Amino acid sequence: GDVTDEYAARLVRNRGPITAKLTASGSHTHHCFGSYRDDSPCHAKTSLSVWKFAGKEGSVHGVIEEKFSNGEMLKVDVDCMVRDEFNKEAIVGGVVTAVPRPSKEFPNSLEHFFGKHAYVKVVDDVVKGDYISALLFDAVEKGNTSCDKEDKFEINYDENVNDPSVVLCSKHSDWESCVAKMSE
Repeated sequence: GDVTDEYAARLVRNRGPITAKLTASGSHTHHCFGSYRDDSPCHAKTSLSVWKFAGKEGSVHGVIEEKFSNGEMLKVDVDCMVRDEFNKEAIVGGVVTAVPRPSKEFPNSLEHFFGKHAYVKVVDDVVKGDYISALLFDAVEKGNTSCDKEDKFEINYDENVNDPSVVLCSKHSDWESCVAKMSE
């Protein structure tokens, strides 16, 4: 999901200054099964855009989108982010607000995840390489999301997002050059 500068400015106006920003992208075929796993309709492009705001609440706003080549979409409205600034890692999560319609490509429908929580872990690492986990779905219904899921994520590069690109910026580090990487 592309976010316009006007939309970002409105968020800052309503929620206060941004203290952290995350963008990430990649692709995978995790929601496809059997012979469809390598077919193009099952190929998903993943994107994340997340902001953490200053203020009493330190609110988080953003979106995780998985857009499939057949036009279907899985979408998570992000409402939490826990960061490890030293290691440039974050767990982000929120509520699933859109799922692909059932089809032959998705024999195990994702509809039962609608309204549930989903999380992803990202790592911005110039030495070992960037990392985006597969989505972790939680059985918890809508309500306050908790991103305290560290023990649930294992770095398994075969099961996670391919060709990940992650940029995680914090006001406590080199903000300007980090944010400039997001537009490259």
